[in-house]
Formats: sequence, C-alpha cells, structure tokens
Amino acid sequence: MVEEIIPELKINDLGHDGRGVGKLNGYTVFIPGTLPGERVRARLVKKKKRFGEALLEEVLDASPHRRKPPCPVYSECGGCQLQHMDYSFQVEFKQDRLVQALYRIGEAQDFPAPRIHAAGKEWNYRNKATYHLQGSQVGFFSRQSRRVIPHEECALLPQEVNQIKKSLADLLKQKIITSGKNFTVRTSFSHQQSLLILDQSVKPGSSWEKVTTILRKENPELLGIYQQGKGKREGRGIWGKSMIKEKMGDYTFELGPATFFQVNSEQREVLLERAKKIVLDLNCRNIGDLYAGAGVFGINLAKHVDRVLAIEISREAVAEGKRKAQHAGLDNIEFHRGEVERVFAKMPRELDCVLLDPPREGCHPNLWQLIEEKKVKNIVYISCNPATLARDIAELQPLGYRIETLDLIDMFPQTYHVECLVRLCR
Repeated sequence: MVEEIIPELKINDLGHDGRGVGKLNGYTVFIPGTLPGERVRARLVKKKKRFGEALLEEVLDASPHRRKPPCPVYSECGGCQLQHMDYSFQVEFKQDRLVQALYRIGEAQDFPAPRIHAAGKEWNYRNKATYHLQGSQVGFFSRQSRRVIPHEECALLPQEVNQIKKSLADLLKQKIITSGKNFTVRTSFSHQQSLLILDQSVKPGSSWEKVTTILRKENPELLGIYQQGKGKREGRGIWGKSMIKEKMGDYTFELGPATFFQVNSEQREVLLERAKKIVLDLNCRNIGDLYAGAGVFGINLAKHVDRVLAIEISREAVAEGKRKAQHAGLDNIEFHRGEVERVFAKMPRELDCVLLDPPREGCHPNLWQLIEEKKVKNIVYISCNPATLARDIAELQPLGYRIETLDLIDMFPQTYHVECLVRLCR
C-alpha cells in the first residue's frame, strides 16, 4: 500500500460520496472528511492510473462550514460521511449533487430548481439499523474495509436501538451468544415497539430462553425476536411477535423482518404528503403503484381516486398490503405480486398516473417502453439514487416526458444519500 505524504493540497470540490477532491500536479485525489476551499495535509494510501485516495492528516486552512463531528469513531466508521459539515451545507451539497446528475447523466436541460425539504431532526432519526459481528466486536463496517468498528452509541439512531445493540454486544462478550454475522433492529417511532432480526448464523451459548430473558428485561419496548432462515428457507420467531406497527399517513401498517419502509419516519410523512398532493392536483383517477412495498402510497391515495393497481415482488409486503386494504375497507386497490415489468405488461391502458419507488438500482429498462405503450401521461418517480434517477430520465426524455416538479427530501442527514421526488409529464 502506498504511504506518501502530501504536504499541502487545496480541496476544490466534493465527489458524489462527499469526499473532498483535490489536484496534485493535475492528478485527482479523493480525501474523506475535507471541504471545498480547505488546504490540507494528507497521506496517499491508494494510487491508481486516473486518481488516488488519501486520508486526512491535518487541516491547514479550515472551511467556515466545518464542524466537530459528535461521533468519536466518525473518522473510521463507514456509516456516515458528512458529520464534519454543518447541516445547511450538507443540504447544499445534496442539491448540487442532484442537479449535476440530471445535467450530466440525465442530459436534462430545462427543469425547475429543486424544492428543498430539510430534515427537522439531523440526529436520532433512523428507525432501522443492521449491525455486523466480528469476534466480540459489534458495530458498522469501516470506511476502508470490512473491518467492524465498535461504538458505544450511534448518533443517527434512537436510544431504543442503541440499547438493544448494547444488550447484544454484552451477550456476545459473556458468550451467552457464541457466534453470528449480523443482526438488524427496526423500531416504530409511532408505537414505541422494536423488532430484533437475527442472522441465521447467530447461535446461543446454552439456550434461546436465556438470551430472550435478558433481552426482554433490558429492552421493555422489544416486541419480538426473529431469526432469518438459511437461503430460501423461511425464518422463525424465537420469541414474541414477528411484526411491529408503524403509522404512515392515515393508516397503521405491520412491518415484518423484510418489509421495506423508509428509515426516516418524519421525512417519510413529508414524502407521502408531497406525492399525494401532486396526484390530487393533477386530478388523476387511475393510479399504478409500482415497486409498491406494502402499498403505503397506494393505500393512502385509494380513498381519493377511483382505482389503484399495486405491484410488488415481496410476498410479505403484498400480504401486508392486502391485509391493510381489507381492514380499511378499501375495495378499489388491487395488489399483484411479481416482477414489476412482467406484471405491468398485463395491466390495463387507462392508467393516467404511475407512481414509481424502485430500489437503488432504478427501474427495469423494459418498463419505459410499456409506460409509453400504455400512454401514461404522468409519472411520479421517488428515488434514493440521483445517478440511476438521471439515467432513467435520459430514457424517458426521448419518449416525450419532461420534468415538471422536483423535490429533494433529506431523508439521510450526515450521509451522502439523497431522496428526491420528480413529477414527469408527457
């Protein structure tokens, strides 16, 4: 590994992942923890043909947007990338990242400035976290490797999640749990309930009864402990319930171990209300809710429109969506399980709006041709990845779709991740 000291380097820009970008005799160097305008001393640790990677040694001339990160392991942990920036600058960075992606990747020329929805809470906002285990260490992976960085508390998580993690770490040190790769904690902000989801490799030292007794005593809001199955095998409930309740919009949903739900409960409501307002302002009557999850958007829209067709591949999510629709007495929403592009091909042509909330890799490329064939006039696209959003918009523009409104909802303070909502009209 290269270990070359760079005595002085000017940071000119930020990369998409929040790392500072400098030029060393024309050679590009990325340095995490730095800000534009700063002069820094750095240590070059990786040298490739077109760029190098360095670690910050000293800030020689600090940016006015620099602040001291509250997390003691921030410089090592890979969970956050932006704690050294003041929050207003984080939002500016994300806005620029979104706009540049649309210009450079999406080749979009004429679109409105993003409407910004900054987070009300920049700390303790996440309702879900996955921890990794290595020997007796419990934490998140390092920025530079798969090495686990242990910590006392994560500032992005509520006390309930931090306490469950502490309990598991203690059980591991006491050998009451003997092994494991990872575990996930998801919690409900609206109902004060938590669910612990163990990887199938997690094993008790003597009995699960001893494990659950300690966990229940130390974590009164813990509603259940679930263990994932190996491969395609079904998991099993070790103790308690395998679902927790969480309110979104006008309805309360039950979330299982694999149900997708946005991790920021407060900003999730902002996202829902914005999507809902767009659909209602357009007076759309027949909605396609694609990549629907448990149907949160479709169910909250159903009482305002004539018909909702929801498509989702997850069996667990579809079951919860159907259950919730039936419980709410909504007979105008249909759930269809399967790959979105395959199921959507069989859908009727009278849809006047399609709502998309795909995974980070974006939508299946075959979907755009189907949307064009069905003459869908309006698209409401929710994205957590500006690069794949821009790629998909580049596919939609030749089909006659243009960006009408653009919203940036900061769902992930302290990280470089960006959540946005785009309305496209044909």
